Amino acid sequence: MDFVILADHPASETIARRLPADGAVRTLRHHSGRPWLIGRWNEDEVVSVAVGPNRIVLFGPTTTTPESLTSTARGLRDARDLDRLAGSLSGCVHLLSSIDGEVRAQGSLSGARQVFYTSTDGVTVGSDRPAVLARLAGVSIDEELLPLHLLAPYGPPWPLNTHTLWREVSSLPMGHYLHLDTRGGGRTTRWWTPPEPEVPLSTGASVLGAAIREAVEARTSRGGTVTADLSGGLDSSNLCFVAATGKARLVTTHYASPDAANDDLAWAERLSGILSPARHVVFPGEQAPGLYDEPSTGSSELEGPQSLLHVPRIEHQAELIAGLGSSTHLRGDGGDELFQPNEMALHALARTDPLRAVPHIRALRVRRRWSWATMVRNLADVGPYSRWLSDCAAGLGAPRVPGENVMGWDIVPMMPPWVSAEALAIARDQVAGAAADEPAPLAPSPVAHQMARQVHLNGVINRQMAEIGARYGVRFEAPYLDDRVVEAAMSVRLADRVSADRAKPVLSAALDGVTPAELAQRTTKGHATAEVYEGLRRGRRALLGLCEDSRLARLGLVDTEALRDVLIRTHADIRQLIGLNPTLAAERWLRSQAADPRPAVHPADPVHSGGTS
Repeated sequence: MDFVILADHPASETIARRLPADGAVRTLRHHSGRPWLIGRWNEDEVVSVAVGPNRIVLFGPTTTTPESLTSTARGLRDARDLDRLAGSLSGCVHLLSSIDGEVRAQGSLSGARQVFYTSTDGVTVGSDRPAVLARLAGVSIDEELLPLHLLAPYGPPWPLNTHTLWREVSSLPMGHYLHLDTRGGGRTTRWWTPPEPEVPLSTGASVLGAAIREAVEARTSRGGTVTADLSGGLDSSNLCFVAATGKARLVTTHYASPDAANDDLAWAERLSGILSPARHVVFPGEQAPGLYDEPSTGSSELEGPQSLLHVPRIEHQAELIAGLGSSTHLRGDGGDELFQPNEMALHALARTDPLRAVPHIRALRVRRRWSWATMVRNLADVGPYSRWLSDCAAGLGAPRVPGENVMGWDIVPMMPPWVSAEALAIARDQVAGAAADEPAPLAPSPVAHQMARQVHLNGVINRQMAEIGARYGVRFEAPYLDDRVVEAAMSVRLADRVSADRAKPVLSAALDGVTPAELAQRTTKGHATAEVYEGLRRGRRALLGLCEDSRLARLGLVDTEALRDVLIRTHADIRQLIGLNPTLAAERWLRSQAADPRPAVHPADPVHSGGTS
């Protein structure tokens, strides 16, 4: 799916003529007759209604019906009136509306569905693809932003992550929508704020369970064959048991790990027996691409470097899934971030319920091998977000002290040692500049901000996976990232999120009776350490090839000799490789952009209709 969002303005006719046209392109129009939405989408991924001068379109999986959407459209007076609808929609959708020519456009809270925007021909234009807007506006890659994408592990911190690598093309912040008026102007408006964690588990589990079931139903209600990861872990396995109760024929899949100590496969096979008659397929790990293999189709369609996405593995998985006759594949992305309490949950609990926090703090200290002095320093007040961001800027490039600054607004970004002094200085200045603007965090508390940030990172991963899967006719879906699931998970009291004997007590309580009790008792978790080492061994030659005529080196951003040394050396700890993925992702993305064969926008094409949904 890809589309452009146009204002009800005379310039939209001119912009529409510059978009590539083919038989697959569709156009939906404002009440005025001017083009509103132009793009490519399938009939089964859109709900569209028109009532008088009002139009509402939902792109993506949802249980919302045309009848209920029509009822909503009938009473709309302006964009704000859609807040209630946006706060109740199931599934994961783009919500797009034209209310007598006034446009509202938004994606999902997680960013799994995102809206980007820029200005061209004197008006604001939106799209779900930033590269489309870059070509429309005639803008190039902003090389000054590249150093931020070399930061490990997650790239630019909030709010710098809202800027795309294309000049003057931005993405919507979490909980905002884009408003386009009939004069061609555009602005972003906040419509959602994270809920306070005040709901007791007894109530929150019921709401969360209903949200998860509806999220899965949004992907399975049409029947047919649906595949799902069955890793053997809590997140994906729970989704499989929910999906097994739906209308679709379920086929579960599992990538076998080469690590003999990894018991994921044993758990997956144990659970697949309970899921019978659902078919279970195991993909041999040795047949899968290595984690550092070269993508087969390049990364030109990706909106930017994605260091957390193993493109060759996703391509391989999509091809196998398509071969099983499935066009929808469920993944457990977001489960850890929503349901596994991290250090910041204890940091917050220590303030709201100290007695409840004490045994968990003791356990964390032992697990981390911290002294009590280190523990106390981590539990100290983290201060305002702007100060934390300023400290991050000052600390870029400095050696890390183990155990220090673990608890904060987010994971502290680090710059790999092979990055040049110039790139380090640019990144430091940009982070410091953002801190000087005193940006508000994504949520008032550090634990909620970090939760929202992690959910958004997963949304970006899922969004880019969807772009890869589309080449094979496969939709990668992550039900845990749906708005209602995110909202329900963030609402549960902190004291109810931690447990001494259950890994994810909120998730287990939400799906109690749906999934087998033994699943909640699993205490082990598979890791990809062996795959990282094997991937580096298999891909070393290709990785060293990237050091030759490196695009990043041409720009003066990396020292290829230092990078080559890291690739050749033996590493006793994979944490030494954390900084490698962002660098490789940026290098490959830059190369793919230089080789992108896609045509530029047309200077003058007739406005195309190609069908109306």
